Amino acid sequence: MVFIGGVAVLMPLSTKKCVAATLAWGFGVLAMSASALAGDDYDTSSNTTYSIVTTSGGEVTNGAWEGYSGAYFAFNRDFSRDGWIGRIYGAGGRYDYEFNDGPDYVTVDGTYWNADVMFGYLWVRGGLDFAVLLGGDFQERRAVAVSTDPFFSGREREDEFGFKVAADLETNGEDNSPIYVSLGGSYSTAFDTYYALGRVGYNFDGFTLGPEAWAMGDDSGDAQRVGGFLMFDREIGTVYSRITVSGGYQFADDGFAGEFGSEGGYAAIELSLALGETRGPLK
Repeated sequence: MVFIGGVAVLMPLSTKKCVAATLAWGFGVLAMSASALAGDDYDTSSNTTYSIVTTSGGEVTNGAWEGYSGAYFAFNRDFSRDGWIGRIYGAGGRYDYEFNDGPDYVTVDGTYWNADVMFGYLWVRGGLDFAVLLGGDFQERRAVAVSTDPFFSGREREDEFGFKVAADLETNGEDNSPIYVSLGGSYSTAFDTYYALGRVGYNFDGFTLGPEAWAMGDDSGDAQRVGGFLMFDREIGTVYSRITVSGGYQFADDGFAGEFGSEGGYAAIELSLALGETRGPLK
């Protein structure tokens, strides 16, 4: 089972409309592409195949939080086989931090959101899934600075379109090995944003436990995390679900990393759903 998977839940109304339009367009393009590429080329044996994977979650760090949601589509309607895939994704959050600017004390309160539409290819090799995606990314950031120096205080808003690339490598359990490995990351030219996450775990009959490491950043700062994760896998009918909880400690440059929060603890939770269908012989 592949879980190669994140739209912000707290945004201004006008921002929500923009995201909704972007995601609706993305769904339309993906749906038309899937119809054109998939056809009736699938396994004639009776089995359950998964064509859509949704991922939603959130995380909190010292001085920041984020929510995200997204969906992956297999154009051949089967994530267990090689094929073209697409994704739409959105995220948003809030952060605040404080610092001393000489004799003045400055407080920064900011919000951000981003959305992307990407296309790529999935390779399935034995017990491993490997995917690469390319696409476009849009980000918007807003910040309010309040200082003991009234001439320093102000508001800032900036947005940027960028080219984005992402890659994911994950074990799928087909080789019956209890060892779980997941490596993933992305980079966008919008604000030079990057993200990477690595996990290694051991599966105990549907429960996977192990360490994790993160690296993330943009032109506002960089952060690294070290912690552990616990993952629960369950299959109910044609829906395969995965809940992942994790936590640990975040290190940040100069004690804070902009929208990624300040140095201190972090916690995260994610729900992934693989939506399947039972297929029989072609008629």
